[in-house]
This record gives sequence, C-alpha cells and structure tokens, in this order.
Amino acid sequence: MGSAEELRGRPRGTGAPLDSTAGREGAPAPEADRDGPPLVVRGLSVTFPIGEAPLRAVRGVDLSVNRGECLGVVGESGSGKSVAFAATMGLLPRDAVVEGEIHLNGRNLLAMEREEVRSLRGRVISMIFQEPGRSFDPIYSMGKTFEETFRAKNPAISRAEARERAVRLLREVHVPQAEERLSSFPHQLSGGMLQRVMIALALANDPEVLIADEPTTALDVTIQAQIVGLLAELRERRRLSLVFITHDLGLVGQIADRIQVMYAGLVLETGEASEVLRRPHSPYTRSLLSALPSWGAHYSREGLFTIKGSVPNPTRHEPGCPFAPRCYLAVEACTRAIPPLDEDRERPAATEAPAGSAGAEAAGASRLTPEAAGASGALEQTAGAWSSLYRCIFPGVKK
Repeated sequence: MGSAEELRGRPRGTGAPLDSTAGREGAPAPEADRDGPPLVVRGLSVTFPIGEAPLRAVRGVDLSVNRGECLGVVGESGSGKSVAFAATMGLLPRDAVVEGEIHLNGRNLLAMEREEVRSLRGRVISMIFQEPGRSFDPIYSMGKTFEETFRAKNPAISRAEARERAVRLLREVHVPQAEERLSSFPHQLSGGMLQRVMIALALANDPEVLIADEPTTALDVTIQAQIVGLLAELRERRRLSLVFITHDLGLVGQIADRIQVMYAGLVLETGEASEVLRRPHSPYTRSLLSALPSWGAHYSREGLFTIKGSVPNPTRHEPGCPFAPRCYLAVEACTRAIPPLDEDRERPAATEAPAGSAGAEAAGASRLTPEAAGASGALEQTAGAWSSLYRCIFPGVKK
C-alpha cells in the first residue's frame, strides 16, 4: 500500500480521495441502472495516511444490496463497518484514500466530483447515524432542521410546504403530536424520539438506499424493538434497500435478509441471515455466537464465553487470517493465507484443523462450537421474543 508520505503524494487516479477524478476512464454511462441492485461495492479499500504507517481501515470489501432487501452488517468495533459506509456516502475526510468501485444505480461514485456526489446524498442514498443526540444542532428546532434539509435539494420550497412535509414524515415514523414537535429542540426529546426524527430526516428526500449505522445504540430494549420494527415497516412500504449496521446478532436476525460479517476491514462471511446464524462457517462468526448469553443462564452458575485478545492494529496487518491470533481453530496455515470464500454459498471455507484434534470436529461446516450451539438456541428464543415484541407494536410488519 505504501507509506503515509507516499499516500499523501499519490497522483489522482491511483487511490485518490473521493472528490478526485479516479476511475473516470471506462466509467459507466451517466444513465442510472434501474434493473440491477441499487448499491454495488467492489474491492473497496479505505486508508488514512496517519503518522508514519498508513491506517488501513477497510481492505477490499465487496457487497451488494438488492431493491427492497435488508443487508445486516455485523462485527466488533474497529472492524471497518462504519468507515466502509461513510466512504459509500462520501463522508470521509479529504485526505482519506478510497480505492475500488462504489456503484449507485450503475454510476461509479468514485468517478464523480464531490459536488455531484453531494447532489445524490439524501436524494438517492441516505444515512441514519448512531447517537442521534450528537447529530442535531442544539440551537435549531426540529422545524428549522427539516426546513434546511428540504432546501438543500429544493431551494424554492416555501416554509409552509416544508412544514407540511415535515409533519407528514413525522407521522409516518409514528411521532405523536407531530405538529407540536416541530417547535421542540433536541434537548426536549428523548433518545428514542430523536432517533425517529433522524429517520424522518433521512427519508426527507425519498432515497432509494438507506444506511442505518447502529440506530439502536444507547436505547433500551423496548425502544430498540420499536426502531427495528419501524425500519422494517418503512422498508416494506417504501421498498427501500436497507443496510443495517449493528453489534447485536439477535437484533440483526430479526430484520436482515442477508448478513455480512466484518473483521479487521475484511468480510469474513456472507450469507442468508438464517444460515449464517444457524450454521456459521467462519470461526469468527461462531465465536460471536458463542459470546451470546444462553437463555436462562445466570452469571453465578455459568461463565460467559469471551473472545480473547482484541481487534488487530489497523496500521500493522499481518499476513494470513486476521482472526488467527484469537481463533480456537487456528493452525499454522491460517497465519499464511486467509481462507478463500466458498463460491457456491458465498461463505468462507471452514478453517482446516488437523484430523483427530480438538478443533477438527468443530471445523465441520454444519457444526457449531458447544458454546455457539447453546447460543444459537438462545438466539432463536431471543429472536422469537424480539419478533413478538415488535409485532405487537407494529402488527403489519412481515418479518
């Protein structure tokens, strides 16, 4: 990849920042592709030239989201989830080096000028941020915030029309007393109510793709269920393509059609949500499932499984599988190469373990670790509880 100094001096077209002309040769025609997936990412890498060693936050991520589909993206903090989708939105700092391809309705965003990308943001692709209290200007009322959002894409909109549209959006996301809420300031609303307003703002200009970056952070369980149910309802009604980023496997299992597991800037597993949660192939996914508490377990009787170690330093990526130093199935081969993806099922091939070893049986693609097997059962019970909870709140949701 090169040193930080080399990255800073790299000419455009070879891993240049998002507002560069990188990739203009052979770029798709400006006409939008309405037949394929609205969002397709190929070989996405993001590097920050910090200090002497470049920080490689994302390393060759591939993904796609079909129309009306929900893609769940899970992984520990520092896995590159938020950075990958901030790059997709064009929200990274100017010195961030973004490589690969990001196609929105067939148009490569990395081949556009920054102003052109900005014109698509909110109108075609939009994002819900975590911790909504930090996303609002404290001196702006909700009505003023909506008015600015509308005028960013339609400068001619009148105040009365902006107010009418804002009320309609707030009612769509089930905000009670919508007209009165337009006079409220951020500190006057609860975390759950602010998140509903954030969702309404993200939908203000009718986007086709909605990225929800941990939208349930710091919310209690009941409010989490309401937010997940609301996103599922909006996806069905508007036929949104939804990306749901979260740490919570129980939560993502209730809304996602497919799940993508990220670690150290890489995708380690992708597949149908039910298959990934019940028959995970990657040892990392199994370890995440193992770390879930078993249904009915108590800390005084059963210890909680933990994944030893921490996410690797993004400035010093070693050869081989990045999870190998923490993996219960790791063998010498894992330190030399990353296990290849299974082309038939879009899953990583199971890590090989020596015959007769303790990990050999666990390495079978259809087997879980004992901890993960218990967690899988707990996950199904938890998922059932989630389903019952938010279907009571949103009976029309089909999930």
